[in-house]
Amino acid sequence: MKYFLKKNLVGILAMLVCIIIPLAYFLFVTNSYEISPSECKTTRNDVEVWISEDGSMKITERMQLTTKWHEVNKDIVYAADANNPVADNVSESGDSQHQTPKFDENVVSVRVLKNDKVVMSTDNNNYKEQDYDYGNLISYSFQDGKTHTWADDYSHIVSSDYNNAERIYIYCEDGLGPDCTIEYTYGYKGAVMYYSDIAEINAKFVSSNEMSTKNVTCTIHLPSTLKSDLKSEDVYVYGHGTDGKVTYPRVVNPETNETDPYTVILTSEELKKNEEIEARILMPKEMFNKSLFTNEYCNVSKVAHLDNAIEYEEVTLVNKTKITNIMNVVSIIIFIGSIGFAVYAFIHLYNKYDKEYTPEFFNEYYRELPNDYGPAIMGYLYRFKDPDKNDVTATLLDLIRRKYIILDNNGAAMLDNKPNYKMTLNSEKSISDLMPHEQELINWFFNVVGNGQELTLDELDEFNKKEKNAIAYQNCNKKFNESIKRSAQSYDFFEVNVATKKTGLFNALMVVIILIQFFIKVSFDLVISNFSIWFAIGFMIFINVYARNIIRRTKQANEEFSKWKAFKKFLEEFSNMKDYPMPGIVVWEHYMVYATEFGIADQVEKQVRFKYSSLGMDNELTSSNATFFYYPNFYHYYSYRMANSFTVANMTIAKAQAARAASSRGSGGRGGFGGGSSHGMGGTHMSGR
Repeated sequence: MKYFLKKNLVGILAMLVCIIIPLAYFLFVTNSYEISPSECKTTRNDVEVWISEDGSMKITERMQLTTKWHEVNKDIVYAADANNPVADNVSESGDSQHQTPKFDENVVSVRVLKNDKVVMSTDNNNYKEQDYDYGNLISYSFQDGKTHTWADDYSHIVSSDYNNAERIYIYCEDGLGPDCTIEYTYGYKGAVMYYSDIAEINAKFVSSNEMSTKNVTCTIHLPSTLKSDLKSEDVYVYGHGTDGKVTYPRVVNPETNETDPYTVILTSEELKKNEEIEARILMPKEMFNKSLFTNEYCNVSKVAHLDNAIEYEEVTLVNKTKITNIMNVVSIIIFIGSIGFAVYAFIHLYNKYDKEYTPEFFNEYYRELPNDYGPAIMGYLYRFKDPDKNDVTATLLDLIRRKYIILDNNGAAMLDNKPNYKMTLNSEKSISDLMPHEQELINWFFNVVGNGQELTLDELDEFNKKEKNAIAYQNCNKKFNESIKRSAQSYDFFEVNVATKKTGLFNALMVVIILIQFFIKVSFDLVISNFSIWFAIGFMIFINVYARNIIRRTKQANEEFSKWKAFKKFLEEFSNMKDYPMPGIVVWEHYMVYATEFGIADQVEKQVRFKYSSLGMDNELTSSNATFFYYPNFYHYYSYRMANSFTVANMTIAKAQAARAASSRGSGGRGGFGGGSSHGMGGTHMSGR
């Protein structure tokens, strides 16, 4: 698992990014309100709408807020939606006109209540700034009203951020919260379209306003000009924009089943981000006085509308919803299928090209060297080609063991805590007989660091205290690691990777899935399609990175790997084997080279010394045959000094870079929420701080 993660880290990270991005976007952007609930939220919103016989509409919106704000802006959009497909498509050819409603300045009023007590109010625009103390303000954009003086805003003029909209501005010096109620009253002229056969109002009545909005009730009062002659079956009500409930006609008396055909009730427990309560209401045209409709608002059309509107609402939209639901299911199936296919592709590649061969050797221990191609070559096989810092130390020890390098205590006493060992090249040995990585190591330590013939451990540390030398030291280490690969090539430890040639079908299918889901996304705007596209891209990256990085040992190499694992376990536990005859010190010093490569030399050295001592063979440790065991704790100390040389080099470079870098250096928050977009006229937006 360690090497799998290391080889495929890039692919895994890319796949996780492709998975996390859409999930995070969905959780924290798509479904999250622009305004934090801790700043402002609507706990209840009661809306009353009165439609008049002249086609105008008056709205009173009572919003219960929990907020930290002092200032609230409410932008009221009065334009019809230019993208309304109903307005464009349902009318017959002829002189159909489009709706252009206007904001009614004469009905605007505002009240602010705290604990059911009115603390600020207007009376049909008869507001005078000097009537208010403590800097409290209520002003309107259509009157060029002023705002509170903020340090970061010097305009002081109330103006809307939206086209075809007016703004109502409220500022409360003491703050609006934590709990308050704001009651807005505003209206539209020309809200109703008058056709030859029917009258229609199509509007956004309540918006989420980019904040948490719950417990919404919208009561719409139709004009009562027909008195008792209006039948509920003559009125068609279609709700849109959210998951809610349409109640029409309203039941006045459940016992007598008496209903009120002049009242429509729309409710929703919660409006999510960008949601709104929108309704299309088709009514008998006789409910309105055509003589009161003016061309100023372009709300009179001579074409028939009812049949087309009903067909659109009850057939076109229903069919579109069915198709959307079907495509949603299709998208989910494709999404699940792509996951399944990606998992299958991974399992197939693993089983056929990555899974190691089953070795014939299965014993727990292996008591002799499986092979003697050197510790760095063994590490190359053992660690799937990955270099390790122990390659340097173990190879140096092996060259000392083989007498290519002579180790000298350099005058230090046997029990010296910090002996300065000296390494000297043996002139009687030919370096040309060595493998490439061994030659590279000798060049590194004796020609780059040493004087060409010898090197002490203290000289090694001193060399790395200069930045130029430390950089050269690291570069030599890189060359050494590359030379290990050249030395190991002749052993054919690993199979040629052909898995990359087997991913064509998978890639082609993933591309097809991405294209299909992209079409569904563009056509139906489904969330699952976004997920599927990103997941497919992530799967493609991972599978291709995985296939490219597959490394599998040959059958013979895996057999040797199994023996090396058993040999390592033997080195760790041999002192517990009562039937194990201890070989001579020369054999153990050979073993210790590989123990150093495994990173367990210190542990094994202690066991060897303990075992010889318990067998009464202490003389072996100080015999002329002993090179390393002659010095107490040699392996621990030598490994530490070699590892420390890399630490000193890294620290030298880091300090130099830090010194150069040092020498070269000589509110309250705003909240905004928008009412979303649908195809009806109107809508509101708010902001505050």
